[in-house]
Amino acid sequence: RAAAIGEFVARTSPDDPSAELAARLALAAHNKLYRQARADGGDAAFAEARLRAAAGFVADQWAGKALADEAFSVLLEVAIASGDLQAAERVLGRLPEDRRAVQGLKLANALWQRGQRLAIEAKDDAAAAADAARVKADARTRLEAGLEAVGTRGAVSPTEATAALLLAQALLEAGDPAAAVKLIEHQRRGPLTLLSQKDPSVDRAGFAAEAYRVALRGYASVSPPRTDAAIGVMAKLEEAVGGDTQLLRRVYFSLGLQLRSQMTSLADAGKPRDAQQLGEAFAVFLDRLSKQAEGADWLTRQWIGQMYLSLGDGLQGGANGADQAGYYRRAADTFAAMIGQAADDASFAPTDNAVLAAKMQLGVAQRGAGDYEAAIGTFASMLADRPVMLDVQKAAAYTYQRWGEQSQDTDRLTTAIRGGRPAPGTGKNVVWGWSKLAGVAGRAARSKPEYKPLFFECWRNVAACRVIAAEQASGPTRDKQLARARKTIRSIVRQYPDGGGAESYRQYDALMRRIQRLEGVEAVGLAELEP
Repeated sequence: RAAAIGEFVARTSPDDPSAELAARLALAAHNKLYRQARADGGDAAFAEARLRAAAGFVADQWAGKALADEAFSVLLEVAIASGDLQAAERVLGRLPEDRRAVQGLKLANALWQRGQRLAIEAKDDAAAAADAARVKADARTRLEAGLEAVGTRGAVSPTEATAALLLAQALLEAGDPAAAVKLIEHQRRGPLTLLSQKDPSVDRAGFAAEAYRVALRGYASVSPPRTDAAIGVMAKLEEAVGGDTQLLRRVYFSLGLQLRSQMTSLADAGKPRDAQQLGEAFAVFLDRLSKQAEGADWLTRQWIGQMYLSLGDGLQGGANGADQAGYYRRAADTFAAMIGQAADDASFAPTDNAVLAAKMQLGVAQRGAGDYEAAIGTFASMLADRPVMLDVQKAAAYTYQRWGEQSQDTDRLTTAIRGGRPAPGTGKNVVWGWSKLAGVAGRAARSKPEYKPLFFECWRNVAACRVIAAEQASGPTRDKQLARARKTIRSIVRQYPDGGGAESYRQYDALMRRIQRLEGVEAVGLAELEP
């Protein structure tokens, strides 16, 4: 009734002093009917047609006035919501030149947000992901053109402030953190500048938290990372969310996932130094989150522990071993605290299996930190009651292997192969070692092919332990270890010519080349086994 009466007054008496108010009420009512129809599954097409007709009339009748701008905004929003880009372009074409730039930014903002939603919905669908990427690329071009068209004079509108923030997001995704930070700090439209000035354009729910999140990512991602600036933004972020710790954790989680993905991309691109610098900045933010998470739920603290593990793994092969060990120790402390709290409070951990998973991660973190004795103790405590947890057996065997390699202790390498930690009652080894684990995996693989990779991995590590022992020895002892390693590889590859698959074959070949170089012969790899 409000829509019908308001539109009637506006159309029949447009010169009446009340006509503009009636038109504004009609637009609001039609817009609400349209939104309700879309949400409730009603006749959205009919509601949309009525809204378009009313907004078109208002835009023509009050051209050049603020009311016409409102009508054009409605038309633009409807076109965007329906995915009709051509209709949105027609709306922009009808606008006066001086008003087109801001309305064009509205379209760009909506397109970027749409592209983000499409990317989330795409998941593993390559075609859908490609469509999302095209939408986002178009949006970024429009954001850049729109901000340039708006210029740098006058007050900043909410639309312009949002566009600057979204373009900063786009620049970060494109791998240009320097440009993103420059925009975030822009002296006129930069989100951080506007927030510091308490500008009305950014006085809305959620803007500050998102702006600080984007700034955090930018400061962490530039080379070198601006750690001090990041710490300052963290304090502002915590102030902005007030006591909403759940929101703060969500923001930090989102940032953590983005930074971890970025670290992986840098490492894969052959930029280990950049990856390490990003890791150092990531650790600063993660330490902050760790303090915030005291008393948090199981999943939150588990995520923090896993992030510390990721940082340690990300520095594998790097020069700074102290940093790497430090990340692993922080991961171990996190998991140990979780396990201890679960022992005191049965309701803290979601399931018993969750506690087992945390113990597994605790052992991995202890091994990464170089605390091999503690890691073996953790794994052995798990295997005492459940010896057939093959992933734990494998982790324990790897721990003895690395322990022997790092300490140059051949006995540890032998234990990695034959097993260790005899049970008090039976004297049987709780940790099986690679040899027995290979036998179990081989028998299981007869009916369950998923165990085949473990079978080949075990025998490869039997040979690897022999090679490591040879590198630590000399004379006849060295020759004996190399001969035994060679025999293991020859036996496996002759029984299984494919070596367990392309990647497994490549690893066996690399190990054989390592043996040949130690023997002082031509390193031809597995080619020596060919007729």
